[in-house]
Amino acid sequence: MRIKNVNFVEMHVEKIVLALAVLFSAGVVWAYVWGVPYTTPVGADAHAAPDQIEQKVLAEQRQLSQLIGPGSPSPLPDMRVPAYTAMFQRRLQQPPFAAERLDPISQPGLAYNQFRLPDRPIDDQFEVPTPNAPLWPKAIAGFGVLRDNNHLTEHFTQLARRAQNPEPQQYGQAAAQMFDTLAPAKNEPRDFRYVTVAALYNIEAWRQSLEANTAIPDDWWRGNTAIVDVVLERQTFNNTTGQWGDPVTLPPTPGAGAFHSEHTTWTKQQAKQAVDTAIKNQEQIQRPEFVPMTSAAQWSPPDIQPDGLSFQIQQQADMLIKEIEHLKDRIRRAPSGEQSIFDLTDPANAGVGAMSVKQLKQQLETKAKQLASLKEQTQQLSEQAPAPADLNDSYKWWRLWAHDYQVLPSQTYRYRVRVSLINPLFQRSQLAAQQRQEYFHTLTLQSGYSEWSQPVSIEPTHRFFLVGGSGAEMQARVEVWRVINGKPRKAEFRVKAGDPIGGVVEIEAGKMRVEADMRIDALVVDLTDTPSTQNLGQRTTQMLYLDLNTDQLEHRVAELDRESSIYKWLESLSSSDAAVAEANGLAGRGVR
Repeated sequence: MRIKNVNFVEMHVEKIVLALAVLFSAGVVWAYVWGVPYTTPVGADAHAAPDQIEQKVLAEQRQLSQLIGPGSPSPLPDMRVPAYTAMFQRRLQQPPFAAERLDPISQPGLAYNQFRLPDRPIDDQFEVPTPNAPLWPKAIAGFGVLRDNNHLTEHFTQLARRAQNPEPQQYGQAAAQMFDTLAPAKNEPRDFRYVTVAALYNIEAWRQSLEANTAIPDDWWRGNTAIVDVVLERQTFNNTTGQWGDPVTLPPTPGAGAFHSEHTTWTKQQAKQAVDTAIKNQEQIQRPEFVPMTSAAQWSPPDIQPDGLSFQIQQQADMLIKEIEHLKDRIRRAPSGEQSIFDLTDPANAGVGAMSVKQLKQQLETKAKQLASLKEQTQQLSEQAPAPADLNDSYKWWRLWAHDYQVLPSQTYRYRVRVSLINPLFQRSQLAAQQRQEYFHTLTLQSGYSEWSQPVSIEPTHRFFLVGGSGAEMQARVEVWRVINGKPRKAEFRVKAGDPIGGVVEIEAGKMRVEADMRIDALVVDLTDTPSTQNLGQRTTQMLYLDLNTDQLEHRVAELDRESSIYKWLESLSSSDAAVAEANGLAGRGVR
């Protein structure tokens, strides 16, 4: 019987299914028997089989070697990879813990307190980076007026309590006593001098150096990148030799030092307390509070922006240039040889100790050396790298400062700064024997020192200026300046040949009247009029005097003293209200 109404697919469906099955089977055999099912990209080849990977890598290596050539530097960074495999194999051979004793039989479970981690070091050595140094130190000198000892004791006691110091009261008393030696409480007002040294620290650079050290686990230092101490080193300038003295490391700033403790060995509790205290008190450690002062004086945080010469250095340079020009003029006008700059044929000058041309030239040489030193400092500053634009990024840049309260009048100092940071290997039991001895009980790592700051000069106890007078009348007007109750104050004295300069006076300083010693260790030797170097055809008074500290003859010129930048600076700092200075003894009456 003939089949009707059946199409081609229905007639050959068995053959079609059989054909598809044969094709599928052939594809499986081709892909998984004759072919390679697993490939990975290697270089430009995206179809490298597992057994081809090593050969292709070696081929790439040979190709790179040919491109570099013999003796050529490799363009690839030198990457140090820790020996992870060797470390892992050594640790596999160590037991995970050691049992003190076994539990009695028949008791279920193991008591956790019967097992401990192995208390022995491993052989791995950690490469510990050296912290980067602070940048752009800047020293600012100033003067202030201390509060009473009770207030200072309470202030430093509270700081010691915040630092969890075991003896806060003793710490506060010791700090107050230190200031009492600088400005005794019996002296009112308690004027003192100080230098604040500021710098910037790139904490991000320290983080990056730790991140690059792949051997130190991240959790050993993340969250612990804290500064424990800001250390100042100071040099004093020797005016006689023209050289800087030996560097001296200063003790920690009172208050900030309360947070820094060291032990030969640490207990776990001491170590945790030291780290936690340092992290919680970063503001006081990095930027310690200034010692409490009365309202008569103010302290402001220094501007740490890198810049050129400070105002004080500019003052010194300006004064030196004027003095050098005046000395040159006097030498030109002086008689030849070793004669006096004063006319010894004048009966009024008979027997007067005279300053010779030789002495003038010695003074000129000294002033020229001082000016050359300032120019050298200017050159060094101009060669410094420019400041980056992100200095206000507090995550990257940390502002630091510390205070030097033990400075002396008339001295010139310069400073450099280093910091102590928490050691990432502190109290880490996974240290090799050698590193355990070196780092396990070491709380901090020391950074390198910054560059030296600009020199900063401390105001002398007294300054005096020749402001007027007459050589014909053999009389001169001298102003003596001294910082009293936080501000420069002056008294005027009239002197003649043979008189000491200055005297003891009463000065109104704010709301108090104080007896001020305005005596200068100097004697007037002679007075004369000399042609002005600034106003043609006019004359100005000059004074020859004996410096009792050096036993040297010195001189002053009225027009130079009145126009000096230091004199104008003192005038600007002094208060606007007039203070009467009443002199005792030979000084007569002076007006501020």
